[in-house]
Amino acid sequence: MRDYWDAIVIGAGPAGASAALPLAGAGRRVLIIERRQRVGLPVQCAEYIPLVLAGEVQAPEAAVAQRVDALHTFIEGRRIAESAWPGVILNRAAFDAH
Repeated sequence: MRDYWDAIVIGAGPAGASAALPLAGAGRRVLIIERRQRVGLPVQCAEYIPLVLAGEVQAPEAAVAQRVDALHTFIEGRRIAESAWPGVILNRAAFDAH
């Protein structure tokens, strides 16, 4: 183990990994601390990323499960809203492994 780190990131989920990756890519010494034995398991929700943020999240194409043009909200089986928010749905297991 190193004597010091430039950054310590708590949590290896999408936010933590997205913070650590550019730091490590810039040559910083980064330690990620994750409470689970395997990152991404069990798979959590929050697979949707709007296109306005998709450029900020470095997801490999293999982690993109589907592209969407809109979101439909259902409550008790009835559609109550539709939002024109294009984005991508991630395969979280593949994304988190990346």
